[in-house]
Amino acid sequence: MPSPRGFTLVELMIAVAILGVLLSLGIPAFSTYLENARIRSTAGAFLSAAEVAKATAASQNVRVEVILTNATDPGNLATAEGGVSATGAPSGWMVRTFDRAAYIEGKSAAEGGRGTVAVVNVIRTVAGVTFTPLGGTTLAAAAVFSFTNPTGGDCIADGGPMRCLNVVVAPTGRIKLCDPTITGTDTRACPT
Repeated sequence: MPSPRGFTLVELMIAVAILGVLLSLGIPAFSTYLENARIRSTAGAFLSAAEVAKATAASQNVRVEVILTNATDPGNLATAEGGVSATGAPSGWMVRTFDRAAYIEGKSAAEGGRGTVAVVNVIRTVAGVTFTPLGGTTLAAAAVFSFTNPTGGDCIADGGPMRCLNVVVAPTGRIKLCDPTITGTDTRACPT
């Protein structure tokens, strides 16, 4: 008589225990991955906004700015009066003509985050960048916008797990997404 097929209770318990151990090892890594993805997504969206501002300035022959703002509702970004104080944490950005006659686009940093709270912080050297019709900026020095995620921990440079990113806008109008921890001739390195 053939033996019955299937698993014994002991075999099932061992499989569940192994699965539990594997999940407990993988969940922290997945959580770090998600928090790093938030940084990359937000930095990429800001890079795109800066490129839209530069392209619009050239195509419409007007000065266009991408500016950080405290306005939390993207629908109200068009009427927001502008940047943030030197100590304020921006909650989004907008692209508009320098004379504020035309609103082009805007984003709240809380989009894709947790409710109305922005997960990713932007540390910057200026509140915004104005692009000229010739593709350059009105900046005297490069503007650096650093994207961090305190929810996920410190940046790698500070001993944490987060791969913080910078968007650097040169006075010439060159816009680059870069990793401040990488140096040398690597294309991911920030310009010096």
